[in-house]
Amino acid sequence: MDWEELIRLGEASEFGLEYEKSALLYAQAMDTTEGRSHGARRLASLRLKTGDPEESLRLGRLAVQANPLDYLASSSMIYAQQCLSESTPEEILQAHLDWAQTFTSELQQFPARASTSQKNGKRKLGFISPDLIQRHPVLSFLHPILDHINRDKFDIYLYSCCEFPDATTGAILKKATHPRQFSPHSLPEASAQIWQDQLDLLIDLSGHASNHALMVLATKPCQRQATYLGYPNTTGLNQIDYRLVDVWSDPPGLTDRWNTEKLIRLPQCAWCFAPLDVGKVSFIPPVENQSFITFGCFNNPTKFSNLTLHMWKVILSEVPHSRLIMKSSSFVEPEGKKRMTDKLSSLEMPIDRILLQSPLPYIDHLKFYRQIDIALDTFPYHGTTTTCEALWMGVPVITLAGSTHISRVGASLLHQVHLDELIALDSRGYIQAAVDLAQDFPRLQSYHLTLRDQLKASMLLNPLAFMKDFEKTVVEMMA
Repeated sequence: MDWEELIRLGEASEFGLEYEKSALLYAQAMDTTEGRSHGARRLASLRLKTGDPEESLRLGRLAVQANPLDYLASSSMIYAQQCLSESTPEEILQAHLDWAQTFTSELQQFPARASTSQKNGKRKLGFISPDLIQRHPVLSFLHPILDHINRDKFDIYLYSCCEFPDATTGAILKKATHPRQFSPHSLPEASAQIWQDQLDLLIDLSGHASNHALMVLATKPCQRQATYLGYPNTTGLNQIDYRLVDVWSDPPGLTDRWNTEKLIRLPQCAWCFAPLDVGKVSFIPPVENQSFITFGCFNNPTKFSNLTLHMWKVILSEVPHSRLIMKSSSFVEPEGKKRMTDKLSSLEMPIDRILLQSPLPYIDHLKFYRQIDIALDTFPYHGTTTTCEALWMGVPVITLAGSTHISRVGASLLHQVHLDELIALDSRGYIQAAVDLAQDFPRLQSYHLTLRDQLKASMLLNPLAFMKDFEKTVVEMMA
């Protein structure tokens, strides 16, 4: 079996959540001369998904050693680096700058050309993403934009470069005035099409995430380019002019120096969330029917940094008989559970009080939030979709606010629903906030009963108000 077939079989196994089989196939591809880089990159991505950023970094280095031109492997290393609490903002910025210098500095850029938007009075707004697939988190925040943008003022160009497009890809492309679909292997054609379309603004939705399209934006097919939603950091590219954030995720003067893009702050909130109606649920805190508090985190386990796990260990020790639920697709197989159990055991965490929950169908996934009393955010890499889901399901979230965007997303989201008291400024404050709430049943009960209504009343669930700010900001970036 040649290395390409091994990679294809590995991808199919990974898609089916057969992670151990997938890892074996990628490793076999690594053992071939031609497939070493591809196999190492795929395995690095898999290990990142299953909660081992250190191993992902090691494999990423092997991929780059085998093929120094493998820009996706290099991006995967940057992504993994951000999950480690030991990484400094200076190191992470430098990694982004090095990536841009290595892979984009000699790319030929398209000549500038004027937009033709004034011919029909509508502005041309483009989005490019490899992630327009079923249940991808980006879609929870892209749908409100596509559904509510003023079509009398904007023509929407949507460029999909998904590796494995599905029915969702086709459905979301139908929301565009001008849908465009490309293979990840035909990015030069995508660049040429964007240049030909003569947009007023192109917004990247993936940053350095898997199978990204940064090589398209590096050719500057549009004179005004921005990045938004799918990646919590700078791209490092001088060819990208702006990055959309808000005043809570990126207070003026705090995070600007860690970005090559100019930060454009939406005046109220950088996100608008589209929740799924799960029908009737009980908003009684689980502790009312049990004799213990249940904490939970449904974030990707690669975000479970050593600092995060240490804080959770202390919380469990200070809240007697409490439980912790971690939920992830990496726990679907016994080997994945064992790797996490071994890691938790090495940190002397109480394994008998921790449940590793495998994935569920999406509606059941949302309902499963009702099994936890208090959600615990990760640090430094905050949750975004999971925090919004928890709030939608009436579960309060404790977060630790840092000094970078990636560690402040939770602070922005909680501020929108007036939960500033659950935003900690240091690790002891995070622990104390969780312990105090666990011991304050009236307050906990009030959160569970009122949080969904607070969310409904916020900018996070007000697409009309959000789009007013978004459209104004977009026009300003086009100028």
